[in-house]
Amino acid sequence: MRSVDYVRRLLARPPAQPRSKPRAGGAAKSLFSKRDRDPKALTLYDTIYQQGGLISEAIDQYPLGILSDGYELVGDESLFPLVEETFGRIGIEDVLWQGIVEALKTGDGVQEIVFGRGDARDTVAAVVTRASKDFDIISDEYGRITGYKQVVGNLLAREEIPFAPEEIVHLQLFPVAGSVYGSSLIGRALDDINADTMVRDSTVEAIKRHGFRRYHIKAGQPGEHVPQEDIDFISDEFTKLDKKQEITTQRDVDIVPLDQGTMDVKNYYEWAVDRICTALGTPEELLGLGRGATEATANVRLKAWQMKIRTLKQRVERAYNQQLVDRITGVPGAVAISFNDPPKDELQVAQYVMLLMSNAVDPELIIDADEARELLGLKARAGGLL
Repeated sequence: MRSVDYVRRLLARPPAQPRSKPRAGGAAKSLFSKRDRDPKALTLYDTIYQQGGLISEAIDQYPLGILSDGYELVGDESLFPLVEETFGRIGIEDVLWQGIVEALKTGDGVQEIVFGRGDARDTVAAVVTRASKDFDIISDEYGRITGYKQVVGNLLAREEIPFAPEEIVHLQLFPVAGSVYGSSLIGRALDDINADTMVRDSTVEAIKRHGFRRYHIKAGQPGEHVPQEDIDFISDEFTKLDKKQEITTQRDVDIVPLDQGTMDVKNYYEWAVDRICTALGTPEELLGLGRGATEATANVRLKAWQMKIRTLKQRVERAYNQQLVDRITGVPGAVAISFNDPPKDELQVAQYVMLLMSNAVDPELIIDADEARELLGLKARAGGLL
């Protein structure tokens, strides 16, 4: 059976034996001790993402950049139908998106591989994404992962569900040296997210307090005693005013506006947005912003973004090829997912080809006609003619 062959191959591999140990020290945990992870912090990260807005949009640019160009299968073509059929059944696009988002939110994307029953017990029936905040990663003293444990409930009614490594797809986009847990993108940007929230709440409160003009109304002349009922009457009349009404009073009523300036919240907003985008590593241009940026600076930011996405694509490929595709085929390395590169700017490619073939004496000194057509994404013509 394919799964048996897969397990045999894994057992045949010589295990790595490091000498260094991660995070030395710490007291032994009792039955009711705290978990290795902070569930409250991870719940906060999930809440921040679920609230939507700028934070969620910035995070969603990562799976969008990784998955939007599609993928292709490479390797043993005889196994492609098996992999494609399984991908269609489990909804591989949804699986990849959810795994990437979980890895960004909490540092670790944890997905259970559900196998079939009976004669289909070696078949991958589904891949279920779970909240990674509920999972603890079990490792030996050298930091090698030996299993996973889902912890649900509370101390009074807590259930622990163990999983073997081959039952889990584990994705880390930002690994941390000396730890089996990855780094949360939201956790790294939490200070700036809190600052943005403070600016937003303060702006809303400022608009409520100062967005409508307030007046200091003086009734009577200096030294004159004005009855309280007259003051209350005047106050009630001014309370009834709206923006379409004029103010008419006696000569001894003096009206002095308290809010004569304007609220300049734009600078605070832009400062917060700049820090948020920097902390989350998402170019402002992808969020419809990029204030004051020239085309040159925007292109530099987008190229840096593409370099980052290219690196993250490799990490996603490696994780799902080793932990999912190999378990589907039963033959490690036989088939692999390979994400496509983003489409090239056709105008820039055409200008590049023209530059390479600009030698008037011999246009094909650097590249020939077929190579030029290949760069342009065109098929070679019969006889090698352009």
